[in-house]
Amino acid sequence: MTSNFIFLYGIIDNLTKRAVESFDYFDYDGCYLLYKEVTGKDYSLDLNNLQQYDQALKELMEGVTLLPFSFGTVVKSKEKIDQFIRANDQEITELLQEYQGKFEMGLKIFTMDEKLVGSAKPRRSCSSSGKEYMMKLYQKHQESEERKELVEAKLVPIIKLLEEESYQVEFEISTGKRLIFDGAYLINKREVGSIQEQLADLNLEEERLIYQSSGPWPPYSFVEF
Repeated sequence: MTSNFIFLYGIIDNLTKRAVESFDYFDYDGCYLLYKEVTGKDYSLDLNNLQQYDQALKELMEGVTLLPFSFGTVVKSKEKIDQFIRANDQEITELLQEYQGKFEMGLKIFTMDEKLVGSAKPRRSCSSSGKEYMMKLYQKHQESEERKELVEAKLVPIIKLLEEESYQVEFEISTGKRLIFDGAYLINKREVGSIQEQLADLNLEEERLIYQSSGPWPPYSFVEF
């Protein structure tokens, strides 16, 4: 017997024509929870469905404030949704107000500087002593710390720009690989172009950095449902 599930998309503050045409919904006194009924047999959490999920929410954003659920969030019954709404009613109301007119943008920074890309962990050969191996590990650790300082120094103007020009920023800094910055920031849609221009003005090419922007998206990185 195939199980049926309620697949949750998000919560919006305004029931638009697109929302009605694209989703089923539950009305919770001024906010609307969007969903679709799916079966375990017909629905899988693969890349194709993830892309369809992202596209559906991206098309919905115009004219609404959208609080997205994480991809793959399902429940068995409406009673579970009712319980969730009751438990989080105040937070949902506050988030809908806080994120009104705001969107998420993604930003990845890659380095072409070989000094910032680490080599592989040293392997212990049969001929090397334990002391020699530990000295190599210590040397790798020192090199990693130096790379970390260099990476953080290169990212200072970028992080400063995002913190000054956006409402919220979330990011991770990595060392030892090409991708050194993976972040998201919250901004008014009309200000997206301004940040893109300021990023271009930083002349990141001179630091052998390449940036890749994405969005606008619903605030995936800032809403935890």
